[in-house]
Amino acid sequence: LEYHTALHDRHLALGASMEWTGAWKRPSNYGDVEQEYWAVRKHVSVMDVSTLGKYHIAGPDALQLLDRLYPCHVADLQPWRSRYTLLLNEAGYIFDDGLVCSLGESGFYATFTSAGADAAESWLREWAEEWGLTVHIANLTAARSAINVAGPRTRELLAKLSGDPLDAQAIPYGGLREITVAGIPCRAIRVGFVGELSIELHHPSRHSAALWDALLEAGAEFEIQPHGLDALKLLRLEKGHFIIGLDTDFDSTPAKVGADWTVRMDKPTFVGRTALERIARIPRERSLLPLTFAGRRAPEEGAQLFVENSHVGNITSSRFSPVLGMAVALGWVRHPEGAPPTQITARDTLGELAGAVTKAPFYDPRGERLRA
Repeated sequence: LEYHTALHDRHLALGASMEWTGAWKRPSNYGDVEQEYWAVRKHVSVMDVSTLGKYHIAGPDALQLLDRLYPCHVADLQPWRSRYTLLLNEAGYIFDDGLVCSLGESGFYATFTSAGADAAESWLREWAEEWGLTVHIANLTAARSAINVAGPRTRELLAKLSGDPLDAQAIPYGGLREITVAGIPCRAIRVGFVGELSIELHHPSRHSAALWDALLEAGAEFEIQPHGLDALKLLRLEKGHFIIGLDTDFDSTPAKVGADWTVRMDKPTFVGRTALERIARIPRERSLLPLTFAGRRAPEEGAQLFVENSHVGNITSSRFSPVLGMAVALGWVRHPEGAPPTQITARDTLGELAGAVTKAPFYDPRGERLRA
């Protein structure tokens, strides 16, 4: 199967190179990855994120289902607020991630990764049936498209096309709001994956081409440039964000990937909780760690990592960061003694590179830009 978004022809007309994400074809780039990258960091950019799994979850037991499934708190999620969450299996291992959004009395809106949405939907439905809950789960992935508008001039662009309030009080970081853009009803969700002011516009798929065209036309004065997956992978890496299936593997737990902040062990129950309690009593042998390398050359993805002459792991994601002037990476590192090493060597087909184990985010560590 090969699925196309409503904007597929628009991407081809702009000269996009397409790649697979699960069963979807998505733009990898439009010919100049660095130009796409700087559009997000300096100006404004748009990205077709329609391939995200999108679900409306309602019914008398909707809250109970989500609060028993997710490792985060859902019961205290205020109306028109969202929360990033991991999806764990019974063994406590990560198999997907996404947002859960409260729509107040209308229920919840949940998003999942493009490649993992089918498995996530099955997971929702199977647990609802297992627990005998009365829940209605509507798959809106095909019916609703989504365009992410990102960059410091995001509000200026949207203000040209919308009369709705767009300031930080109207749509705070982690918030959502129903607005109209270019005459099209949109659910605006404030997100932070790329590390800049960023608003996803979820809208009826039949209006997607018109919304895309309006955004590009109105954004011309702001040097707008659409970006694809190549730029996205660099932008999120600068923020230290992992990608499910690229940086994670079959036995990745929240603690191993540095995302234990998403888990609330004070909850009496959620899927995977018992397993996480057991795993926490076992000394951790490896972690996904942020790494930096001086110079313009980034180690190849898959490069092997060494401390002195001992093999300790491998790199999963690696790019040269234009804004930081050095290479940044994520890699699995074994550290049986507990504390991870501070210095590390990457070996790939081109030779060796000396690197350091550091902290993430690499870019804007205080998150001031995405909360602007």
